[in-house]
This record gives sequence, structure tokens and C-alpha cells, in this order.
Amino acid sequence: MYPFPMWLVFLWAALLLSLNTSMGFLSKLKLWQAFLVCLAFAPASYWAGARFNVISLGLPLWQFWLFYGVLWSAFFTAILYINQRIKLFIER
Repeated sequence: MYPFPMWLVFLWAALLLSLNTSMGFLSKLKLWQAFLVCLAFAPASYWAGARFNVISLGLPLWQFWLFYGVLWSAFFTAILYINQRIKLFIER
């Protein structure tokens, strides 16, 4: 038994691999704008998993969306920030 569902591991891997290509529009936003986009849309993958009975949200939908949205957005904004710093370092 894995600590995380494999679909979630693959989802994160796909996210990180697509950061500079299909998700490049997020890196062009200001960090606070990217945070808001993630806050609104990031929990959707978990919600979809719950709709397919793969996971249980454990909270009412609005609480889950708010909690995971903030958590996910903070981590993803940090990933974007690190990605920006790496690009600046490479360009030097």
C-alpha cells in the first residue's frame, strides 16, 4: 500500500513536467494572480477523484475547496517562485 494514491503521484509528476510548457501561462502571471487561479481551480482534481469514488473528501465541499485550495496554492506558488529563480540563474 502506497502512502498516496498512484493517480495523485502521476498527477503531480505531470504537473511538474508541464510547468514550462502547457502551464506556461501561470508563470507569466504575477505570483498573487497565480495563487488566486490555483485557489479557484486546484482542488478540482481531488473533487473529480471523489466523484469517481477514488478518494473521500472528508469535509463538506466548500470547506474542502477552501482548505485544499489555500494549501495547494501556497505550494504551487512556491514552485513557481523557485522555477522563476532557476530560470534567472540559468540565464546569467
